[in-house]
Amino acid sequence: MRIIGVDVDLTEPPTALTSRLTIAVLRSLASRRGSATTEQVRRTAGIGTAAGVRRVLEKLIEHGLVTDTGPATRPALYELNRDHVLYPAVQALLAAREALPRLLGESISQWRLIPVNASLFGSAARRDGGLHSDIDLLVIRPTGLAGDEPEWMQQLHDVRGQIHRWTGNHLQVLDRSWSGLVDLVHADEKIVAEWQRDAVTVHGRDLRDLLMELG
Repeated sequence: MRIIGVDVDLTEPPTALTSRLTIAVLRSLASRRGSATTEQVRRTAGIGTAAGVRRVLEKLIEHGLVTDTGPATRPALYELNRDHVLYPAVQALLAAREALPRLLGESISQWRLIPVNASLFGSAARRDGGLHSDIDLLVIRPTGLAGDEPEWMQQLHDVRGQIHRWTGNHLQVLDRSWSGLVDLVHADEKIVAEWQRDAVTVHGRDLRDLLMELG
């Protein structure tokens, strides 16, 4: 089955369902216990104008997800309604950014041929990609395992399919042997510095620790 046009914005996956500003406002309110003014919400959200944030808050109040706890006189004080029937769904939406590394790690841990390390890098790790950005995964094979080993190649094929089902995005795998990783480090390749800065380890020893030892 071919799935078309369903890529996930990995910087904020819930934008598949609602606006980025709405998610930012919900994330701002969820990060605090107690109420906040429009300006406090806007500052924590990091995006939007005061008027735009206020419109989102008023819409959420209409649906009961946010309450105005302020006095009749302004300024209004907004608080996330954690008793709302949709609050568990809000929690799930706000946790979606962390789902991909967790799912990927759980999947790789079930492989029969286990890598030394598997790490996200690039825009998926930095969370600065766009809607159609590929997901980049570094996979380090253990010593003695050839890259053309059929079962290994099948594992990589399967995880590409899983990523596409989970997100709609394409997975680009950088498959390297342990000796190949050593060569990259000793050659001081530019991509090694990128891994040291941004990589998110999903399986195995932390990539930064490995690179530090090899360096």
